[in-house]
Amino acid sequence: MRKATVFLPSALLYASATSEAVLQDEILYGMEVIVNQEAVLNGMCEVTSDYGYSGFVSSGALCDGKYPANRVVTARSAHLMKQPRVDSVQEMSVPQGSLLICMSETADGWSQIQPAGMSDILYTRTSWLAQRAEQIAPEPVFRRNVVRTAMSYLHTPYQFGGKTSSGIDCSGLCFMSYLKNGAVIWRDAVKPSKGIVKPISLQQAKPADLLYFPGHMALYLGDARFLHATARAGDDGVCIGSFRKEDKGYRGDLLKSFICAGTIF
Repeated sequence: MRKATVFLPSALLYASATSEAVLQDEILYGMEVIVNQEAVLNGMCEVTSDYGYSGFVSSGALCDGKYPANRVVTARSAHLMKQPRVDSVQEMSVPQGSLLICMSETADGWSQIQPAGMSDILYTRTSWLAQRAEQIAPEPVFRRNVVRTAMSYLHTPYQFGGKTSSGIDCSGLCFMSYLKNGAVIWRDAVKPSKGIVKPISLQQAKPADLLYFPGHMALYLGDARFLHATARAGDDGVCIGSFRKEDKGYRGDLLKSFICAGTIF
């Protein structure tokens, strides 16, 4: 086994190494993995992400070693430029949620970046980044920040296994909203039985808590409303749903199939 880092915009994580495999997840730029098995088939290797998710990714998406990132991309994408100028050559663009090492910041709004797997120094706009959260904020602040982060994905198209602003699924939305605020929850839409999330009733739920349904999950906004990524025809992405009949986005079907809410507090 060895440590490796994703150095492409994202590495698609599949359930198996075959060409017909189901997409399970995206591991974003700067995220670390453990390589469990090299070159299994079709140039794929078996990995486990640092949040405990396992599957198969292209070997070409990884570079050796750790990447001690201190910034997270908060814009829909961050362009990594050769020079600190808007007209400079763009080396690559990495999606929201990617992790970067910021070496310094300039007075005119640029951050100096040490990219993964490269010796060159690149530059991106400081306003596109935030300090990487190493621990969660006090509860009221954490809840506000998680809701704000989740709402930044509003109207993102639905993509099964996705977790970027180009396409995201229900658990990817919840996972990224928590991860970017220092908390790691399980990536799948399953009733909490392990990890930091504890089951609670809907009546106990507060904004930023999680809602669980069979094969689906959402982020609670308060007042019987929630944000979720759905493939339902007519929605097809991240939208606001409600348990109140008078509201636009009413989802009586989800209220009927509701399993439980979940909180980390």
